[in-house]
Amino acid sequence: MSIDERVNPRTVNRMAVRELRTVPTLTECSCGRPHRDPLALALCAYPGATATSQTVGEWVFVSHCGRTTITAFKTLREAGRVFDHSNAFGCAAEQCRGWHVLRVVAQ
Repeated sequence: MSIDERVNPRTVNRMAVRELRTVPTLTECSCGRPHRDPLALALCAYPGATATSQTVGEWVFVSHCGRTTITAFKTLREAGRVFDHSNAFGCAAEQCRGWHVLRVVAQ
């Protein structure tokens, strides 16, 4: 069971990037095959997720509000800005539940 499945979405902390002690690394998915880029690996690791960007970067922002969406970024600064904004004001989901995670993808 992954850490995302064990987190209770109603009690998840809405923390800023600067308050995170570590950013978990996403290293593999269930299929075990090599993927062409970090976004493809993230999409495989979160079955049923939708990519909201075509950017190829090692930082991914995952929103579990409504449908699971994944947005990739090239830098932590860009990903952190979206993470902080979503935690403070809500994400683009119709009913934001505050269940957002930040991951670094290592292939």
